[in-house]
Amino acid sequence: LFSINVDIVLYDLTTLRFESTREDLGELRKFGYSKEKRSDCTQVVFGLLTDTDGIPLSFEVHQGSTFEGNTLKDIVDKMRKKFSVRRFIFIADRGLFSAKNLNHIRNSQGEFIVGLKIGVLKKELQKVFYDISRFEFLNEELAIWETHLGEDRCIVTWSKSRAERDRKTRDDILAKIREKLCKKTSRTKSFMTNRNYQKYLIILDDKKPVMNQQAIDEQATKDGFFGIITNVRNLTAKEIVFNYKQLWKIEDSFGEL
Repeated sequence: LFSINVDIVLYDLTTLRFESTREDLGELRKFGYSKEKRSDCTQVVFGLLTDTDGIPLSFEVHQGSTFEGNTLKDIVDKMRKKFSVRRFIFIADRGLFSAKNLNHIRNSQGEFIVGLKIGVLKKELQKVFYDISRFEFLNEELAIWETHLGEDRCIVTWSKSRAERDRKTRDDILAKIREKLCKKTSRTKSFMTNRNYQKYLIILDDKKPVMNQQAIDEQATKDGFFGIITNVRNLTAKEIVFNYKQLWKIEDSFGEL
């Protein structure tokens, strides 16, 4: 195992909680963003690297308060020392998307296929990325379009199944907001401290929250889109998307653990 050659690696993070609120038991147990939604417990952040068959290659354990984007450097350096890497193609989801992280992989003579946060791009760029007329439809269910962001390639996909999932997620949030608005006892603060609610509401002069239909309609135009950024040159856009979708295997590994 330790002499294997590695071409493509998958990376993801999860949080592991303790049934405890104590932060004085070692350096790792801390409060932080919990993927289990358990803000009442201390935790550690666990980073796992696997090959495309889901075989674990390496892991790191970080303080529970660690921002996931800051976990990348250790794992890349460890891989270089531990394995015979012919070609290092690093695949990770949008949580690892930042110029700092991508540059670290680049500077390590590595390549990356990473989820792109389209929502953090400039408004002018977002309009272009969400313009379905630019896309090539592979079939009724899936469309694809390739462009560039700086020196890197961007592959943006639209899928019917993702669009339906995005719509359902939004409808569920809107239903909860409407239910709260009908209750006279609902406080403005309870709306504005919930980030899922904020983008769909306007606070009137009388401090009363109302639905922001313009924001709802605008969000609906983004349903189904997903972006990937990569510096890999010799794979087609379809191959890039296929490789990115292998991330389900690392999710499966977390389930096994």
